[in-house]
Amino acid sequence: KNEEKAVEWYTEAAEKGYALSQFRLGLCFATGKGVNENAEKAAEWYTKAAEQGVGKAQYRLAKCHLHGTGVEKSEEKAVEWFVKAAEQGHAKSQAFLGYCYLFGEGVEEEKAVEWFTKAAEKGHAEAQVVLGYCYEAQIAVEKNVEKAVEWFVKAAEQGFFNAQFQTSLAQCFEEGIGVEKDEEKAMEWYKK
Repeated sequence: KNEEKAVEWYTEAAEKGYALSQFRLGLCFATGKGVNENAEKAAEWYTKAAEQGVGKAQYRLAKCHLHGTGVEKSEEKAVEWFVKAAEQGHAKSQAFLGYCYLFGEGVEEEKAVEWFTKAAEKGHAEAQVVLGYCYEAQIAVEKNVEKAVEWFVKAAEQGFFNAQFQTSLAQCFEEGIGVEKDEEKAMEWYKK
Protein backbone atom coordinates (compact mmCIF):
# COMPACT_ATOMS: atom_id res chain seq x y z
CA LYS A 1 0.00 0.00 0.00
CA ASN A 2 1.65 3.21 -1.18
CA GLU A 3 0.17 6.17 0.67
CA GLU A 4 2.06 8.79 -1.36
CA LYS A 5 0.71 7.32 -4.59
CA ALA A 6 -2.82 7.31 -3.14
CA VAL A 7 -2.44 11.00 -2.31
CA GLU A 8 -1.39 11.68 -5.92
CA TRP A 9 -4.53 9.97 -7.24
CA TYR A 10 -6.79 11.63 -4.64
CA THR A 11 -5.29 15.02 -5.52
CA GLU A 12 -5.85 14.54 -9.25
CA ALA A 13 -9.48 13.52 -8.72
CA ALA A 14 -10.08 16.14 -6.00
CA GLU A 15 -8.84 18.94 -8.24
CA LYS A 16 -11.34 17.77 -10.86
CA GLY A 17 -14.11 18.21 -8.29
CA TYR A 18 -14.70 14.63 -7.17
CA ALA A 19 -16.21 15.06 -3.71
CA LEU A 20 -15.19 11.71 -2.18
CA SER A 21 -11.61 12.23 -3.31
CA GLN A 22 -11.69 15.70 -1.76
CA PHE A 23 -12.88 14.15 1.51
CA ARG A 24 -10.23 11.42 1.42
CA LEU A 25 -7.53 13.96 0.63
CA GLY A 26 -8.71 15.94 3.64
CA LEU A 27 -8.33 12.80 5.76
CA CYS A 28 -4.80 12.32 4.45
CA PHE A 29 -3.84 15.87 5.48
CA ALA A 30 -5.58 15.47 8.84
CA THR A 31 -3.77 12.23 9.68
CA GLY A 32 -0.47 12.76 7.88
CA LYS A 33 -0.92 9.67 5.71
CA GLY A 34 1.04 10.06 2.49
CA VAL A 35 1.62 13.78 3.13
CA ASN A 36 2.81 16.00 5.93
CA GLU A 37 0.03 16.63 8.42
CA ASN A 38 -1.63 19.96 7.68
CA ALA A 39 -4.83 20.93 9.50
CA GLU A 40 -5.50 23.94 7.25
CA LYS A 41 -5.33 21.86 4.07
CA ALA A 42 -7.46 19.15 5.69
CA ALA A 43 -10.14 21.73 6.51
CA GLU A 44 -9.88 23.20 3.02
CA TRP A 45 -10.53 19.81 1.36
CA TYR A 46 -13.24 18.91 3.88
CA THR A 47 -14.94 22.20 3.00
CA LYS A 48 -14.92 21.43 -0.72
CA ALA A 49 -16.40 17.96 -0.14
CA ALA A 50 -18.85 19.23 2.49
CA GLU A 51 -20.16 21.89 0.12
CA GLN A 52 -20.93 19.06 -2.33
CA GLY A 53 -22.96 17.26 0.32
CA VAL A 54 -20.60 14.58 1.63
CA GLY A 55 -21.93 13.85 5.12
CA LYS A 56 -18.62 12.53 6.51
CA ALA A 57 -16.87 15.67 5.30
CA GLN A 58 -19.56 17.85 6.86
CA TYR A 59 -19.04 16.02 10.16
CA ARG A 60 -15.24 16.40 10.01
CA LEU A 61 -15.55 20.07 9.05
CA ALA A 62 -17.97 20.62 11.94
CA LYS A 63 -15.37 19.14 14.31
CA CYS A 64 -12.70 21.41 12.80
CA HIS A 65 -14.86 24.46 13.53
CA LEU A 66 -15.78 23.17 16.98
CA HIS A 67 -12.14 22.79 18.03
CA GLY A 68 -10.54 25.46 15.84
CA THR A 69 -8.47 22.90 13.95
CA GLY A 70 -7.27 24.35 10.66
CA VAL A 71 -10.02 26.98 10.72
CA GLU A 72 -11.16 29.67 13.10
CA LYS A 73 -13.04 28.22 16.06
CA SER A 74 -16.79 28.79 15.66
CA GLU A 75 -19.48 26.88 17.51
CA GLU A 76 -22.11 28.42 15.22
CA LYS A 77 -20.43 27.09 12.08
CA ALA A 78 -19.80 23.76 13.80
CA VAL A 79 -23.49 23.33 14.61
CA GLU A 80 -24.43 24.43 11.07
CA TRP A 81 -22.28 21.65 9.59
CA PHE A 82 -23.39 19.08 12.19
CA VAL A 83 -27.01 19.82 11.23
CA LYS A 84 -26.27 19.37 7.51
CA ALA A 85 -24.56 16.03 8.15
CA ALA A 86 -27.26 14.92 10.60
CA GLU A 87 -30.02 15.72 8.12
CA GLN A 88 -28.31 13.34 5.68
CA GLY A 89 -28.40 10.58 8.25
CA HIS A 90 -24.87 10.80 9.66
CA ALA A 91 -25.34 9.02 13.03
CA LYS A 92 -22.40 10.62 14.87
CA SER A 93 -23.67 14.07 13.93
CA GLN A 94 -27.18 13.16 15.02
CA ALA A 95 -25.90 11.97 18.40
CA PHE A 96 -23.75 15.07 18.81
CA LEU A 97 -26.73 17.32 18.12
CA GLY A 98 -28.70 15.37 20.67
CA TYR A 99 -26.09 16.29 23.27
CA CYS A 100 -26.10 19.92 22.13
CA TYR A 101 -29.85 20.18 22.57
CA LEU A 102 -29.88 18.25 25.83
CA PHE A 103 -27.04 20.06 27.58
CA GLY A 104 -26.73 23.33 25.69
CA GLU A 105 -28.16 26.67 26.65
CA GLY A 106 -31.85 27.17 26.00
CA VAL A 107 -32.29 23.43 26.40
CA GLU A 108 -34.60 21.87 23.83
CA GLU A 109 -35.00 18.38 25.22
CA GLU A 110 -37.59 17.34 22.61
CA LYS A 111 -35.10 18.05 19.81
CA ALA A 112 -32.43 16.17 21.74
CA VAL A 113 -34.63 13.07 21.89
CA GLU A 114 -35.44 13.48 18.19
CA TRP A 115 -31.73 13.46 17.22
CA PHE A 116 -30.83 10.67 19.67
CA THR A 117 -33.65 8.58 18.19
CA LYS A 118 -32.36 9.08 14.65
CA ALA A 119 -28.82 8.13 15.68
CA ALA A 120 -30.03 5.18 17.79
CA GLU A 121 -32.06 3.83 14.90
CA LYS A 122 -28.89 3.89 12.79
CA GLY A 123 -27.16 1.73 15.39
CA HIS A 124 -25.18 4.40 17.30
CA ALA A 125 -24.69 2.58 20.64
CA GLU A 126 -24.04 5.63 22.79
CA ALA A 127 -27.18 7.32 21.45
CA GLN A 128 -29.11 4.14 22.23
CA VAL A 129 -27.99 4.32 25.86
CA VAL A 130 -28.82 8.02 26.21
CA LEU A 131 -32.21 7.46 24.59
CA GLY A 132 -32.82 4.62 27.02
CA TYR A 133 -32.05 6.96 29.90
CA CYS A 134 -34.44 9.55 28.43
CA TYR A 135 -37.24 6.96 28.52
CA GLU A 136 -36.20 5.77 31.97
CA ALA A 137 -35.97 9.29 33.49
CA GLN A 138 -38.88 10.79 31.51
CA ILE A 139 -36.74 13.37 29.71
CA ALA A 140 -38.90 14.90 26.95
CA VAL A 141 -40.78 11.60 26.52
CA GLU A 142 -43.28 9.69 28.57
CA LYS A 143 -41.65 7.32 30.99
CA ASN A 144 -41.44 3.92 29.35
CA VAL A 145 -39.18 1.44 31.12
CA GLU A 146 -39.80 -1.24 28.48
CA LYS A 147 -38.51 1.07 25.73
CA ALA A 148 -35.59 2.11 27.92
CA VAL A 149 -34.51 -1.50 28.42
CA GLU A 150 -35.03 -2.21 24.72
CA TRP A 151 -32.54 0.54 23.83
CA PHE A 152 -30.13 -0.56 26.58
CA VAL A 153 -30.14 -4.11 25.21
CA LYS A 154 -29.49 -2.89 21.65
CA ALA A 155 -26.47 -0.91 22.84
CA ALA A 156 -25.19 -3.78 24.97
CA GLU A 157 -25.53 -6.25 22.09
CA GLN A 158 -23.15 -4.01 20.13
CA GLY A 159 -20.58 -4.20 22.89
CA PHE A 160 -21.32 -0.89 24.62
CA PHE A 161 -20.36 -1.59 28.21
CA ASN A 162 -19.43 0.13 31.38
CA ALA A 163 -19.85 -1.32 34.86
CA GLN A 164 -22.78 0.86 35.90
CA PHE A 165 -24.67 0.26 32.65
CA GLN A 166 -24.06 -3.50 32.74
CA THR A 167 -25.21 -3.82 36.34
CA SER A 168 -28.35 -1.78 35.63
CA LEU A 169 -29.21 -3.98 32.67
CA ALA A 170 -28.63 -7.15 34.69
CA GLN A 171 -30.90 -5.81 37.45
CA CYS A 172 -33.66 -5.16 34.92
CA PHE A 173 -33.63 -8.83 33.94
CA GLU A 174 -33.19 -10.03 37.51
CA GLU A 175 -36.12 -7.99 38.83
CA GLY A 176 -38.31 -7.97 35.72
CA ILE A 177 -38.08 -4.18 35.24
CA GLY A 178 -39.19 -3.32 31.72
CA VAL A 179 -38.66 -6.91 30.59
CA GLU A 180 -39.86 -10.31 31.59
CA LYS A 181 -37.97 -11.58 34.62
CA ASP A 182 -35.11 -13.80 33.45
CA GLU A 183 -32.47 -14.73 36.02
CA GLU A 184 -30.38 -16.59 33.45
CA LYS A 185 -30.08 -13.46 31.28
CA ALA A 186 -29.40 -11.40 34.39
CA MET A 187 -26.44 -13.64 35.21
CA GLU A 188 -25.15 -13.30 31.64
CA TRP A 189 -25.09 -9.50 31.99
CA TYR A 190 -23.51 -9.62 35.44
CA LYS A 191 -20.71 -11.82 34.08
CA LYS A 192 -19.88 -9.66 31.04
